[in-house]
Amino acid sequence: LPITWPRQTGQIPIFYAQRSSGRPPDDTNPFTSKYLDVPVTPLFSFGHGLSYGEAKLENLRLDKETYFADEKISVAVDVICSGNIARRETIFFFIHDPVTNVARPVLELKRWRQIDLAPGDHKTISVTLDADDFSFPGRDLHPTLEPGAFELLAGFSAAPEGLLRASLRLAARANTA
Repeated sequence: LPITWPRQTGQIPIFYAQRSSGRPPDDTNPFTSKYLDVPVTPLFSFGHGLSYGEAKLENLRLDKETYFADEKISVAVDVICSGNIARRETIFFFIHDPVTNVARPVLELKRWRQIDLAPGDHKTISVTLDADDFSFPGRDLHPTLEPGAFELLAGFSAAPEGLLRASLRLAARANTA
């Protein structure tokens, strides 16, 4: 799906790149944001699709854990066709910045790749990210890149339960003057 499909019209607007609320849903806490009659999750997440075959993602990895703004970030994930039917899969790569001065989306789509898989195939998909992928419009609306921890996520859709996660850190270069 190219959109997130709500369970009820009362959930609209609902989308994968929504901003985090100050009170994430928790069934055990009555003072969190949630609906009384439906789950807060969408019926179908962005990227959801049906198929007769089966595939899975494994081993999301980065070439290192700490990067500087002028370095490229190499990301790889293994795709395994565990069914007995050939298929085409779309793999989405998202980032999440947990701590920032400006509210950012929970998931930001940065790359996607399609791959054809034969039964039993085991392939590796690689993408490259750079500093522009982690920058955002700052308070002055100019591109801003804040050093710190980020999460990189990969999956067949934006459904949180199907995403693989890897952590990385963008570091500021030491002043050499």
